[in-house]
Amino acid sequence: KAAPLPVQPGGVADPVPQASLSPVDQSQIAEAKAGWTAKPKQNKVRTAPCLPHNGERNILITSALPYVNNVPHLGNIVGCVLSADVFARFARLRGYNVLYVCGTDEYGTSTETKAVEEGITPRQICDKYNK
Repeated sequence: KAAPLPVQPGGVADPVPQASLSPVDQSQIAEAKAGWTAKPKQNKVRTAPCLPHNGERNILITSALPYVNNVPHLGNIVGCVLSADVFARFARLRGYNVLYVCGTDEYGTSTETKAVEEGITPRQICDKYNK
């Protein structure tokens, strides 16, 4: 059994001081505070070609191609685009050289089937649902 805590007048237990169990030291906490209070850096002005640049961190991000044969919904955004977009923004804020590429699935069977049902071309169906 553990020894009981010393009791102060009024019946309140006096906690025993213990060493910090935090894996983060005070210098890391101070550095984090400084980062949060500092003015944000301006993003780089993009110039062509984007990738690669020697001596810099170059990142190519592609996202899944959402199907274009139906009305867009939240699952399209969350499952296909959101995580890639968030990572691209994060990497740009870190000052990395980022190229983020996304597109549509203009050559899939489901796209062609939907276009035939609506009496238009696959290109027109993609343009219709990918506004």
